[in-house]
Amino acid sequence: MIGRDERNSNGGDDSKSYFEQPGLRRLVEEVRSKFDSRGASGNVTLEALSGEESEALSSLLERYYPPGRRATISLRRLESRLLESAFGCTIREMLENLDGRTVTIRSERKREKAEAWIRLLRDASAAAGLQEGGDDYAPIRQWLNGVESGVAAGSRTLGRMADADPVMAERQLAVCIEIVMQLWDRQRVLERERCMIRLPILAASATGNAHALDWQEPLGRLLVFAIQEVWGQRTEGDKGSGVADGEGGEAPADESALPGGALLRRELYRTAGIADDDMSSQVLFYAPLWTQDREERLLTLRQVERMGEVPKPSVIWAVENPSLFGYFLDRGLSKETLGDAMLVCVNGYPSSATLRWLDRCMLDGEGRSPELRYAGDLDVQGLEITLFLQQRYRDRFRAWRMTASDYERGAEKGLPLASAEKRRLKLMSVPWDETLIPVMLARGVKLHQEVLAESLWMDLTGNANRME
Repeated sequence: MIGRDERNSNGGDDSKSYFEQPGLRRLVEEVRSKFDSRGASGNVTLEALSGEESEALSSLLERYYPPGRRATISLRRLESRLLESAFGCTIREMLENLDGRTVTIRSERKREKAEAWIRLLRDASAAAGLQEGGDDYAPIRQWLNGVESGVAAGSRTLGRMADADPVMAERQLAVCIEIVMQLWDRQRVLERERCMIRLPILAASATGNAHALDWQEPLGRLLVFAIQEVWGQRTEGDKGSGVADGEGGEAPADESALPGGALLRRELYRTAGIADDDMSSQVLFYAPLWTQDREERLLTLRQVERMGEVPKPSVIWAVENPSLFGYFLDRGLSKETLGDAMLVCVNGYPSSATLRWLDRCMLDGEGRSPELRYAGDLDVQGLEITLFLQQRYRDRFRAWRMTASDYERGAEKGLPLASAEKRRLKLMSVPWDETLIPVMLARGVKLHQEVLAESLWMDLTGNANRME
């Protein structure tokens, strides 16, 4: 053991080289792990000491540790010996010298993170001028209190932002608070004048970037969760993150490609006086008895929602792909063959406009409620879309030509399923035909709905209600 009287001015360098010797390497790693969780307390155990380790440990701790045996070492004893040695250091100082950085234990880091979290929220609130608003902004303060404790919507999103860049997170939270305050102030005007501010306009005025409040952007998600809390519209989204208490876990930043979340966000935006993009979302349909011509119609979400009356067909036939929709029109689909039914093109994952159109035609008002008969590709995405529509419309939904027997008819023209698609299929089940997934996995192919075009055409023209 190096005695105190051997200490020299190069103690730091000597300490580093001493504790990096092979005979102490395992000890240092075990001590580092134990110190991280509990500080300088508890024991570390080294199994089957080598001769080199036996010699180094015995010298350091002034106790014999025989080679080939297990050694259990108290961290308190180790620290006592370090302080008595020429190095005169604690375990923390030893590790800092070896690592070249400040060493903290888990509880300290947890406390520091909690303190930084509180500072971030309070500094952002001050920067946004929230404290100057008095009781007018009580709901906003209540939301921030919930975020601080990790239980309010937005906690996890802000926590991820803070982990990535705490300075930027504070700035973006301040911008979010300013926007919410602005929207809150506008409510009196909105009640009188019914005016709305479009999301890109709001984003550009607040940040200079018209896309800063898009859902894909952290600030955009934070704003949605703020609206959700401040206007009292709780939905399933971003739960509490446990940031303040160090818990992990998070709802995905980017939601499923399925559109239900988009409609929920739209309702939240409207609650706060924001108009999102209702122009690019469109629905394509064909209802010749209603339009009194043989032309398809393309409506924006804005038109769908502003329309006074909508068709009330006897049945709504819907297909996934525009090519099939066009094929039916090319073959002369008319009010004589389609009757008072309607044909809708979902075009992949249904847009907000498509879903709102279906909602209005199926669910709005009184009178008959038509059945939705949907045909999609017999592949993973097609089944996901079908399941989404089935869950949305429940007893009014029927899968159209999507059974195992339909699949078998066209399977010879199927395309091979990729390994990833097979894995996803194994996790799926479809309520309209429990044998479909096993048959698809056994065959190992997927089927585009165009393969079944003739059968779909016969259904469409043979089963539709006729005009009297």
